[in-house]
Amino acid sequence: NSDPTLATDEFTFSIDFGTTNTHVSYVKTKHGVSFGHNQVEAFNYGEEDSQMVMFNNKEGAREFGSFATALKRELVPSVLGETVKFPMRTATYQVAGKPTKLEMFFNTNIGFNYGEDISRSSDYKTNIKWDRFDALANDRMSTFFAQMLWMMKNKSVLNDGSDSFKLVVTYPISMRHSDFANFKDAWRQAKQDVQCNVDIRYRTESVAPYYSYLADLQYGEPYANMDIGGGTTDMLYVNPFSGEASVFSAYFAANDLWNDGIDRVNRASKANGFVRFYQMVQLGMLGDKQADVEAVIKTASSSADIISYLFANDDWTRLSNTIRRSPQMMQLPVIHFSALAFYMAYTLHMAEVEIPRNLSFTGMGSKYIKLISSAESDISLLVNAIFRYAGEVLCNSKLQTADLKVSFAPNPKEVTAIGALISLNYAKAINPSEDTYFGFEEEEPGKVLHYQDVNAEVQDSVVRLFRKFTEMFKNENIIDVLSDLGYSVDNEITSKLSNYAVQSLRQMKDSSSEGQKPTDKLKEPMFFWPLKNSLYIIGKELAENSANEISSRQ
Repeated sequence: NSDPTLATDEFTFSIDFGTTNTHVSYVKTKHGVSFGHNQVEAFNYGEEDSQMVMFNNKEGAREFGSFATALKRELVPSVLGETVKFPMRTATYQVAGKPTKLEMFFNTNIGFNYGEDISRSSDYKTNIKWDRFDALANDRMSTFFAQMLWMMKNKSVLNDGSDSFKLVVTYPISMRHSDFANFKDAWRQAKQDVQCNVDIRYRTESVAPYYSYLADLQYGEPYANMDIGGGTTDMLYVNPFSGEASVFSAYFAANDLWNDGIDRVNRASKANGFVRFYQMVQLGMLGDKQADVEAVIKTASSSADIISYLFANDDWTRLSNTIRRSPQMMQLPVIHFSALAFYMAYTLHMAEVEIPRNLSFTGMGSKYIKLISSAESDISLLVNAIFRYAGEVLCNSKLQTADLKVSFAPNPKEVTAIGALISLNYAKAINPSEDTYFGFEEEEPGKVLHYQDVNAEVQDSVVRLFRKFTEMFKNENIIDVLSDLGYSVDNEITSKLSNYAVQSLRQMKDSSSEGQKPTDKLKEPMFFWPLKNSLYIIGKELAENSANEISSRQ
């Protein structure tokens, strides 16, 4: 049925289209009826409402050899929610060659079979959300969205709904204006291509977790959430007493640990330090599985894709264990996480708010925190120590007495999509201020910066604040807390972070301003610019020494 007047049910969908992973949720209700958590499901369909029918019995496709592989690559699965299910890797399969236009089911398909097939094919595209350099980037994103709308429309029409439905889409507030415009254009084009009557609403990734996770916790005190993805980290602060709410976003997230730095030439080399380290230490111990990993390393388009595959199969790749075995390599996750915590402390200082008593972590990217420790109490100790150090640096007495409790969301990737969906139920939604604190000394709260304002003086001020952060690893309290957790950050590493800071910042400034006018607003913090490329360089430098250290102990 495609006639809304004949439909007995309404469908509402939400999509958290992430850099690394995508999750889609939906709910089916009667007209005008609100819904709760227990009615929300991950997008799925079964044999009774299958969206792909083959004119043969269930064993038939296997008889055609390569046809079975092509079927999985180029069409939707006959059943979604079992072997293939959300959340899944954000990827498309694109047939070999150089098409001038991408078309759904003709030369491009959502990469449902990515996890199984990545070791056999190099035709998967994963940098969909942020690719500013591929002429087909917008086309690819729109084709991904069109296929999702086509599947949502089918789900509704086949289950007492119609081709009229709602969709909530999330996005990070750190998205540049031009990127967000392209993002919305891709959805408009997708809607036009599929010809469905979809009402698309937009929600920021920072706010969505409030509705699915935080609101139910009913904190009676100020609280915060840090949603760490592959490309961006989004922070939310809520004070139930004062009614204050703020969101902050940074173009700094998990892939800054796992990817190939800023230089596009480096990305082709797939030379991330963790990949190199794994190859030297663990690859030869995988037995029959070694060939699979070697094939993935060959076919994957980036180090982040390789790391994603290794983590997805951590039960036998043992990537987590391999990293934890090296105190030298573990310095990088510690530095990365500490930078996020320090910046959160800085935003709270700049916003002049009460310090949260509770801090939760969501997002698939946040899983790396458990490399440091899976115990919430351990991460609480570390965050409090960082907040207190930041309080000393920033002369903020509230931060100096920080005493917050950390919690991990049970399903970190699902939280954002579910929250975006449930937000439609709230007549009075929270309306947080969207603030950008750039991260430099003597910054004025609320002041807007344009790209042309990022002069030498501002850049020097960013580096000065960043170097105060790196000095943190020489602070006695921080050293003690890290020691209790089994870690340390060497003075040699902090010196390198300081020395590499200027060059990394300049590279990031050039990268961020590419395609932007001097008068365009800067929407991302600069605090992370001195770190983004430095992590990649130091990781490569550490890999060989760390591998030799492991070998000497065996």
